[in-house]
This record gives sequence, structure tokens and C-alpha cells, in this order.
Amino acid sequence: MVDGKLNVLNVKNSTFAPGMEVGYNFSSIAPLGISLKIRFEYIEGGNPFYVNTGTWAYQWGSGSNLKISSYDNSSNSQTFEVFESGKPSNLTIFFMTGENLKIRISYFENSEVANRTRIITVN
Repeated sequence: MVDGKLNVLNVKNSTFAPGMEVGYNFSSIAPLGISLKIRFEYIEGGNPFYVNTGTWAYQWGSGSNLKISSYDNSSNSQTFEVFESGKPSNLTIFFMTGENLKIRISYFENSEVANRTRIITVN
């Protein structure tokens, strides 16, 4: 927890609540010399309206040390990349819908191939 909020990237946290009033941390510190990219990808569930517009959102201006891609409607995914390793990266992220929403989080450390993936649920 950072600032009393659950960290979406912590592998021990796998279930989250929807709503703009419930913000979560998206926090990491990539070790010096390690590149880190994280991809969120819609899998299933949730309100169909949000699938084409993004089932998550982040607080504009809350991202530090992150390059954030535009939401890709064809793959229903978005990528977050650390600018500078060895320094904290953080933003506040929200989930727009619940209804058994499943999102795959893929971690790319010094690689273009995911080193690990996991699925989180929003209810």
C-alpha cells in the first residue's frame, strides 16, 4: 500500500472494486538499468460500453516517470513504460466497470516478450 491505496501491480492484490471514487496506485520502481513496460489488456466481462473506450482510466497528471500509450481499440490494451529506471513510477488508476471484469497485466522487463502475466478481476 502507498498512501493507503492498494497497488494494482502488487501480485498479492488480484480483486478490485469499480468506480471513479475508488482510485488505486499503479506503482513500481524498476531497478537501475532495467527497462520496464506494463501492458493492461481487456479479457472479458464488464459493461460492453467500456470495452471499446477502455475499462480503466487514470488520473490525468498523476503519472510520474511513465510514458503512457493511447488506448488501442483493436487489441483493447494500453501500455505504460518507465522513463527512468531506479526512480519511482506512480499514477492513480480507476476501473470504470465491474461485472466480473477481467484484465490481463503483462510485465516486460528488459524484453519485448512478457516475462510474466497475471489476471485481475473487478467486481
